[in-house]
Amino acid sequence: MCLTVAHPSPRSREAGPHRSAPPASASRRRQAGAALVELGLVSFVLILIFAATIEFGRVVFVAQTLQEVARVMARELALTPLPPDTTFDDALPLVLDESALVIDLDATPDLDAYFATLPLANRLLRPLMIVDLVTIGGAPRRLLRYPGALIDVAPPSGTLGVAIPAVVARSEPEGHETLRWVGVVEEIEPGAFSAERMVGVRLNYPFQAAAMSGFRGAAFEPNIDRVNEADDASVVNDPETSPPEGSFIVDAGSGVGPYAGRYGLGLQYALSKEVRPFRRLVSGQSIRHREILTAGD
Repeated sequence: MCLTVAHPSPRSREAGPHRSAPPASASRRRQAGAALVELGLVSFVLILIFAATIEFGRVVFVAQTLQEVARVMARELALTPLPPDTTFDDALPLVLDESALVIDLDATPDLDAYFATLPLANRLLRPLMIVDLVTIGGAPRRLLRYPGALIDVAPPSGTLGVAIPAVVARSEPEGHETLRWVGVVEEIEPGAFSAERMVGVRLNYPFQAAAMSGFRGAAFEPNIDRVNEADDASVVNDPETSPPEGSFIVDAGSGVGPYAGRYGLGLQYALSKEVRPFRRLVSGQSIRHREILTAGD
């Protein structure tokens, strides 16, 4: 009888009983975990780029629209026959109805028909208006309005209008705002409409981002400790300006959004703080010579 003894291969001897290869399922789990971490890191960067692209696309759209509306308003005011002593404020209602910059959607069933009755500038500004749900006097109101601070132009009538806060300074270290108030429409050189026969129109728009927070300092410097905190109680007015005379700022609640809050400066949550959105005051302007027709004896 012949006895055969099997000898282990060199590879088997090297591996030994305690050096066996890990199961294939464990290796796949480690690879999946590494891929998930990589996806999270890459996705974060891609989301930032995507959000920035959308927001800067919005600001370009706003700037182009404002410039076109300012150009149209200046052209219409320059070509409309008016007495030589007509002032800019007298002529402005021909091209813009400022009382229609805040529209109660619940009281306006046919929005298209309503805009068809408004002056040309109101129709052109429609794409820049926002839908806002606010609480005034304890009652919710759904509004289509021009961005800015919501004001009662004749309290307590409830007739609403818009004033635009321009931030002229920010405090350290919180970034609280000092405000100068501007109108939606301004004459570039006050008095030039009747005195110098010039039409100079400036349109102001507070662009505030929905996906980016505001900060102080240069764009490529560390700014995690220099975000602008959202605190309406700490906002002050520039001594040289004030909100429109005879009106007060409506407390539109403490909601979250790019135009939320008492002053319409917005509120976002970031870094475990209530912060302001990224903000720029965008203006479009146009100047034209005004045509004057007079008749002598």
